[in-house]
Amino acid sequence: MKVFISHTYEIARFPEEHPFLRAALDGAREAGWAIDEMEDFPAASAPPAAECERRVRACDAFVAIIGFLWGSEVPENPGLSYVEFEFESALAARKPTLVFVIDEQATGFPAGLTEGMSARERDLQKAFRRRIVAEAGAKGLIYKKLTEPHKLQHAVFRSLSELRPSNEHPSVPQPTPKTRVSTERLPAVGGTLFGRDDLLRQLDDAWRTRQANVVCLIGPAGAGKTALTNNWLSSLAAEKYRDASAVFAWSFDSQEVDQSEVSADKFVTELFKFCGEHEPPMNATERGRRLAQIVSSQAVILVLDGIEAAQDPREPHELKDPAVRVLLRILAAQNPCLCLVSSGNEIY
Repeated sequence: MKVFISHTYEIARFPEEHPFLRAALDGAREAGWAIDEMEDFPAASAPPAAECERRVRACDAFVAIIGFLWGSEVPENPGLSYVEFEFESALAARKPTLVFVIDEQATGFPAGLTEGMSARERDLQKAFRRRIVAEAGAKGLIYKKLTEPHKLQHAVFRSLSELRPSNEHPSVPQPTPKTRVSTERLPAVGGTLFGRDDLLRQLDDAWRTRQANVVCLIGPAGAGKTALTNNWLSSLAAEKYRDASAVFAWSFDSQEVDQSEVSADKFVTELFKFCGEHEPPMNATERGRRLAQIVSSQAVILVLDGIEAAQDPREPHELKDPAVRVLLRILAAQNPCLCLVSSGNEIY
């Protein structure tokens, strides 16, 4: 199946580190769709508008990413930009139409981006954005307003995945057979993640370069640490966990704080089982050392979420469980993979 993606110049260029267009293309490919868009157009004898309409009609779905620039005017249709013309062509052809509008609060666009637009173009673009909102839910139109590229990627992926016929088997990324994954212990966190692109990129870099042994997310409750972790793991899942041989995530907040000793002990037990070792050492310190040896010998992503539940209330920077304490200290000193830890307190 093929999707036509319509956009203006700024969508393909900004934010520079991860443009909205690239995010949309990645989401479409992850959902198993082929892509057609203006930059792919070859030289053609047909007028540009006619060629656009032909290719929109030839696709199975239409995606428009509405930014801030009006774009180029269609010569045959004064007052109509190519994006709006393509949008109208999709509606006329009764194509499933997904429209993603970039919110005015989105960052990463240069100051003065729209200064080159005439007053007429500004008015036409504002009118088009208002039209999208007014027609949301009608004519088969799906509308969503977004501020961040990675949110656009996930929205495109989900929407296009849902559009595929039930008898098809889309190439939705799954862990490779070599990747063992256990993330069900992480709590599901709702809401939208805002302004965390830099942190997501830092986590990507940490896994790609393997130069950070342990990465700590420190912040008060409600700061979005778990949401950030879930979001990053979702992006890894969309890429088949890259070259990770195993992903193990555990939330210490899954039990009451007064049961944190049990939670820490259960974490150690479950991690040993996940690693395939059913007769771990009896001594707590040796258990921690053995786990560190196993984890650091493989391409493992280890996630410890909400570890403040296992920290000593009398010494908040210290971990109460000896095995967990030894595990983290060894990994911090030597770990070719990545351990991601979140807590409301500093960890020493």
